[in-house]
Amino acid sequence: MADIKINQESLKASRDWKRHKVADGINTFRFLPPFGDPEVHNGYAYRKWSTIWLIDPSSGKRKPFASPYCAGEDKCPVKEYADLLKTKLEDLEAELKASGASDEDIKARLAPARSEQWRLKLNHTFAYNVSDKAGVLGLLEIKKTAHDGVKASMIKYIADYSQDPTELLSEKDNSGVWININRAGLGKDTKYTTEFNSVMVNHPELGKLRRDDRSPLSENIVNNYAKMAYDLSSIYTIKTYNELKDLLVANIKLLAKNGNDKFGAIPDLIIPSFLDSVAPVTQEAVSEEPTTTVVPQGKKPVTLKIGGDDEGEDAPVVSTTATTRVEDVVNSATVNIVAPEDDIFKMAEDLING
Repeated sequence: MADIKINQESLKASRDWKRHKVADGINTFRFLPPFGDPEVHNGYAYRKWSTIWLIDPSSGKRKPFASPYCAGEDKCPVKEYADLLKTKLEDLEAELKASGASDEDIKARLAPARSEQWRLKLNHTFAYNVSDKAGVLGLLEIKKTAHDGVKASMIKYIADYSQDPTELLSEKDNSGVWININRAGLGKDTKYTTEFNSVMVNHPELGKLRRDDRSPLSENIVNNYAKMAYDLSSIYTIKTYNELKDLLVANIKLLAKNGNDKFGAIPDLIIPSFLDSVAPVTQEAVSEEPTTTVVPQGKKPVTLKIGGDDEGEDAPVVSTTATTRVEDVVNSATVNIVAPEDDIFKMAEDLING
């Protein structure tokens, strides 16, 4: 495969970004290879983002802002404020209970602040380049539960096939795979499960068999991935600690004075120790605009990085040469793996369990 070069169009604010969503039911995607500067993606096919939706004073509209965590900083004003607000509301609830207030009165008293508490915190998502079955390449951002399922499926695929699950090609000995994300439930009760999409095939002796779906991607995506894919590090602009704190404080003061669509003024959001504190001086973070060339995906061994629970730096998932392939005989294709010194299945388990 030719070298994948940075798609400069993905760095332009004017680009029409296509975003896929995980809807209720079964959603089938092909997760695509790492893209961008190898020093930035470091072998991962995804990018973790920590963001908060705030009102932008310049436009008056709510939009996402990325935490300095995304630039490797160890402090974030949103995390600090969320922890302080949680403690304040817990203490207030305890005081109200001690005073003899009823559960209904306590709920009503705390409702205005609770209505904003869930919004004034970081949201963690994992962004991928994916294709749907219609051949549309776009961004997919998923929560950690779904992301963990995708990781587990990829690890299983590497163990079963000794092939890269994000490979653009769909050859017998070098193919990616279609993965289903199943979504059910609402709100906090939403559940995600993942599995390989399956297809029925005809075997000359055994008849119809169900197999993992390794059917081809759109030729347009395979041939033009370098032009169509998104640089996952350019999705959001990363704010420095001071920049994000200024935005957060402005939003808190606005909500404390004017409230939201449901409630009037919400003074409980004011935490003087946070609003009056001096923001630490940090190195100014800049939006990442990689311009170098990506090392193309090799066929074997598979070195795709999948990550642990904390998404920190880890070793790649490495597969070894398959000695026997029985994919035409069984429902799910499997191979016998020549185990390296550290058994691949233990590696997979360690990665899943962090």
